[in-house]
Amino acid sequence: MVEFVWGPMCWNTRIFSATAGGGAFCNGQKIHSSQTDKVEQSLLVTGFGYEHDDAWITNIELFKEFTDISRGVRRLGSAAVDMCHVALVVAEAYWEYCLKPWDMAAGVLVEHLNFKFIVKSLT
Repeated sequence: MVEFVWGPMCWNTRIFSATAGGGAFCNGQKIHSSQTDKVEQSLLVTGFGYEHDDAWITNIELFKEFTDISRGVRRLGSAAVDMCHVALVVAEAYWEYCLKPWDMAAGVLVEHLNFKFIVKSLT
C-alpha cells in the first residue's frame, strides 16, 4: 500500500510513501524518527478544530502548557502534513483532538510504517 501527502509548492512539495515491512520514505529516501524523548528538547505541532467546544478549550490549554515547556509549538494546518513533519524529524511530536479518519489517514500510514505508532484518538 502506498499513500501520498503533499502541500502547496510553498511547503517544498514532497512525496511520502510507505509499504508494509518496508518502512517509510520521502522522495524515495528512507526516513527515520527523532531520537528526542524529552518535551523540553522538542518542537511540537498541533491543530485546532473549527468547533469551539470542550475539546478545543482543552487543546488551547495544552498549547499554552507545551509552549512554555517545549522548544515551540507550530500549527501547519493539515494533520497528515503535521505527521509527515514528525516522520521527517522537522518536529518531534504532534497532537490534535477530534480528527476524522480522512484528516489523518495518509499521515498515520507513514508514521505507523516508519516507526512506533504514536497517534491516539483523543475524541
